[in-house]
Amino acid sequence: FCLGTMLLCLVLVVLVLGVEGDAAKDWMDNLEKDLKALGRLDSIAYFVYDTNLTDYNQKLATTASGHYSDRVALAKKNIPTVGPTTDAATKRKFMIFQRGGTDPTDKAKRDQLATVMADMEELYSKATYNGKNLQQLSDQLRDWKNESAIREAWVGWRQVSGKKLKSIYATYIDLMNLGARDQAAKYPDAGAAWRSEYEVSDFEQRIDTLWTQVRPLYEQLHCYVRRKLREKYGTDIVSGSTIPAHLTGNMWAQDWSGLYDMMIPYPNETSIDITPTLLAKKYNATTMHKTAEGFYTSLGMQKLPDTFWKRSMLTRPSDGRDVVCHASAWDMNDGDVRIKMCTQINSEDLEVCHHEQGHCYYYLYYQKQPWFFAGGGNAGFHEAIGDTTVLSMSTSYLKKIGLIPQSTVVNSRMQLNLLMLRALGRVAFLPFGILMDKWRWQAFAEGSASNAQWWAMRQKYQGVSPPVGRTPEDFDPGAKYHIASSTPYIRYFVAYILQFQFHKTLCAEAGYKGPLHDCSIYGSKAAGKKLMAMLSLGASQPWTETLKEMTGSDKMNATAIVEYFQPLMDWLKEQNKGETCGWGGMDAKQGCDKKQLSACFLQSMGTQLLFKDKCAAMQQIYDCYTATNCPTKDCQPKMEGCSIKCPN
Repeated sequence: FCLGTMLLCLVLVVLVLGVEGDAAKDWMDNLEKDLKALGRLDSIAYFVYDTNLTDYNQKLATTASGHYSDRVALAKKNIPTVGPTTDAATKRKFMIFQRGGTDPTDKAKRDQLATVMADMEELYSKATYNGKNLQQLSDQLRDWKNESAIREAWVGWRQVSGKKLKSIYATYIDLMNLGARDQAAKYPDAGAAWRSEYEVSDFEQRIDTLWTQVRPLYEQLHCYVRRKLREKYGTDIVSGSTIPAHLTGNMWAQDWSGLYDMMIPYPNETSIDITPTLLAKKYNATTMHKTAEGFYTSLGMQKLPDTFWKRSMLTRPSDGRDVVCHASAWDMNDGDVRIKMCTQINSEDLEVCHHEQGHCYYYLYYQKQPWFFAGGGNAGFHEAIGDTTVLSMSTSYLKKIGLIPQSTVVNSRMQLNLLMLRALGRVAFLPFGILMDKWRWQAFAEGSASNAQWWAMRQKYQGVSPPVGRTPEDFDPGAKYHIASSTPYIRYFVAYILQFQFHKTLCAEAGYKGPLHDCSIYGSKAAGKKLMAMLSLGASQPWTETLKEMTGSDKMNATAIVEYFQPLMDWLKEQNKGETCGWGGMDAKQGCDKKQLSACFLQSMGTQLLFKDKCAAMQQIYDCYTATNCPTKDCQPKMEGCSIKCPN
């Protein structure tokens, strides 16, 4: 019918495309309205369940989750055409809606996945060993004077948590992969779906580059800690190039700050530990969180809403109900933000209060954004905000809020002590922050979860090894909450990089001049204004653009964290002179009975993942032993096809 003038043809084309664009926008507006309402019900139901773990509440939570998933599935079956005239914001919403995603299109499979995930979290949260919950076992793990008790707590927790999740996790992988392949993007597996949420095709390479930047710092810390542990426990326990995982003061060896008293550079200097002060001032859970709120309001931010204090769970309930104590922040929409946390009165939990409130303030500042933009620039942004605040918990900040005396003079030795404490938490975490999802990505890609692969990766990135033999029947990844709760983890590594970039930027905005590790933005309205501007953007634009507006660069970069810890790095290099830093292949000697090398071999089979073939792996194992510890006949069948000979 376009036989008239060119103008008429153009008008008709514009009208057709315009209707198409308006229809897509209307469709998206209706979807956002529905998902916001269903998302609120879903969040409330899971908050109720996590704060009262009953079968009834689990059913309510899975039902609410099912309604949300059903609406998403229905929408994905009826996605309209997005034409050239559709506005940019609506196009971005469609992109966000269609990326990622691991819910199967089949309702029965979606419901099964929701049940599996709820079962895993419940098994984890209710797990006890000899009547002790995770918190009590973690306390036992920090008693570094009793190695046998530490080992018992480490092994016991894995028996009652991870091992029980093993069979369920296989079903979880299958359903997650099915859901990923069901998406419009036809992801090959759930790992690919998770990575797509970072909007860059070379995300893994970027992570590897960041690790290359920070690994030298981690290796120096690892070298120093390994030597001190060897001096403490002797070569019978710390005998190889790796660190036995149970000796780090943390159930997962992700945070070594529990070793601070053993690692402190200058033990005779005045301590900056504020836990005794918190106890002396009779802090409780409410005052801990009020203190954190005070930091944010000093930047010019609003106070937390009254509903936060009425609806949050800030302590473990005294009525005996089972709860998920793992600290988390919750967004119920429309300004209803909450924290679920069994707050302890110590310096560590004061930092956690600041961190979790960072999530809450992010929720509050992007709440005016449309539903699909009401999120972090990327998942790492969300984790980084609160931790950026924690970096400002310097001695000057602690003086201002009365937790250390105004007369305290912090000299260079005291600063090194403080940097060591922070490095034991943040630098020690970095490789763990990578390997958690590296392992899951591999498990999703291969369709199965291997305990041997888990330890091969822990060896490769962390340089840690199990204190006792592990078998294919064990499932040590499941001893970590984020595995049981299906929470992607690479966001924490991203956050640990971003927080130092943000910290450096905000310190400059506040007009600070001096060592980066001594800066606090507390009380700076200029820094607060810049931070609020970033928070308000949410996910309305690609995170690389938001990062550039915040820091001047659209690339994540680890130079800020290296700068922050440079004084400690220099000190560590001096202390490590004469030590052979780093670690090689699988350290089979860790946790092995020298009289049972065949059993040790079974435990060490994960080594082959670091080598081209099984023979190379076996050579690595045999090199750890003398002729008197040659493999027994029980091990010989495992040598078929290999030319490796027992050492003479």
